Amino acid sequence: MTNDGKLLAPFETDEAGSSSTLKGECMSASAASESPVFAVDVALAPDASRVTLSDGETLRVPLRLFLRLRDATPAQRLRWRLIAGGIGIHWEDLDEDLSVDGLLRSAGAEVTVERAA
Repeated sequence: MTNDGKLLAPFETDEAGSSSTLKGECMSASAASESPVFAVDVALAPDASRVTLSDGETLRVPLRLFLRLRDATPAQRLRWRLIAGGIGIHWEDLDEDLSVDGLLRSAGAEVTVERAA
């Protein structure tokens, strides 16, 4: 799925710092159920991104946490796509990947969760 105009933690890395595909499933921040959650949409503001999850929750992620996103032009930030069925978000122009799992693990620190009403 690609985006034509509308953000979390990087994919797991090995000891050498090479990115690797996440294995397993992401769990909701509320973790009340054992259902995996995936990114379904991303919206970007000048200082933060909002990642809408398949369970209705939204993650607010400050862009200052991700230097490539923070320093990118608005046009570069708008060119993202969901990867691997929504387990992550990729910005080709920036060579940046964020995983839902990493964002959920960061919830409560810098990443905030907005629950569905």
